[in-house]
Amino acid sequence: MLLRILLSIFFFGSIFLFPWFVTVLLGIALLFLSSGYEVILGGVLLDLLYAAPAPTFFNTAFLFTVVFFVLALLAFFIKKQLMMYPQSR
Repeated sequence: MLLRILLSIFFFGSIFLFPWFVTVLLGIALLFLSSGYEVILGGVLLDLLYAAPAPTFFNTAFLFTVVFFVLALLAFFIKKQLMMYPQSR
């Protein structure tokens, strides 16, 4: 529980302090160490602060939100398939 809180604080702090790829890596770590639904909120925050519509990315301004949502779905389904992953989290 303490690890999840600390990693969440570090994740949200990295949105303001570090480059985007550090934030994405911390989001992936948060997804696999806990349920990590905070990453979707972090993606929305990233997009509201820094995003601009880009025609190369389907002309959407919510790229990080979509990426983190897809990663959260993948983590949810992958965790169910892992035998050694505790299901109580």
